[in-house]
Amino acid sequence: QWSGIWKHAVVGYTDSGDYYENHPASGYEIVDTVVACKNQFCGDERSNLVYKLSQSIDFVSQQMLECNKKYIQDTKETGDFAAIQDIAFLLEPCPCTLRQAWRDWGRFRSQNNLCFIQRTSPMNTSYTQQCCYAPRGTEDFGSLVTEGMFGGSLLLYHPLLNYREYKQTDEAFKETCCGAADMCGLFYERRPANNCTGYEPPVRTWGWGDPHVTTLD
Repeated sequence: QWSGIWKHAVVGYTDSGDYYENHPASGYEIVDTVVACKNQFCGDERSNLVYKLSQSIDFVSQQMLECNKKYIQDTKETGDFAAIQDIAFLLEPCPCTLRQAWRDWGRFRSQNNLCFIQRTSPMNTSYTQQCCYAPRGTEDFGSLVTEGMFGGSLLLYHPLLNYREYKQTDEAFKETCCGAADMCGLFYERRPANNCTGYEPPVRTWGWGDPHVTTLD
């Protein structure tokens, strides 16, 4: 029952675990082509309608154009490739596996079940490292993902400290270029993924002694 109020349709699937995938057109108002009606009262706003969710050429072209616009805007605001490399140099390398990420709680914290972010940003910045891993049920479960919609990357804004800026800048850039536009390369050129080169897991240690407390009385 739509009752005349626009609903942004979301179409996709999940494996009832960590992995899910939504149709690239989900959430957009291109899903407005009536295919069929349940009854003869198609003009009635209370009718049950079926909507076509396939991507139109116009939608894909629009997303490609938007991806290019975000790429150019980001280059103007953040600088050239050398500037991006300078930012990447400031960040911690990613743990190479999901198990290492869970154990390195001193430097990384969970963003969700499969992605981790560097706990703190370098001094006087909002930058952080995002590290994402392959989900359970895949051949490479737990390995570092460095490409595509579900890969990790450098972030200009820390999701926990600058959430609004992160959503409007880093996440919007990725969703636009890695979705229907299929131009993920432009996103990762501006937000390179770390491949865990140089990562050193925290060293386990132990100690012993006779703890005691001395008071003034």
